[in-house]
Amino acid sequence: MNEIEDDDAQSSKRDILVNEHLQALGISSIDDAPAELIDEANEEADKILGKGNDN
Repeated sequence: MNEIEDDDAQSSKRDILVNEHLQALGISSIDDAPAELIDEANEEADKILGKGNDN
């Protein structure tokens, strides 16, 4: 896989993780989620994908 495909795969995984996190909170669409929950979902996705802070 080349670098662009790797980025696309990571982006797709991230989108899936964010949507799953929001759905677990009872939010069916990212459009319906408040910004703080989207941020939380993105932080969780970063942790799972190994991109978050280790603090």
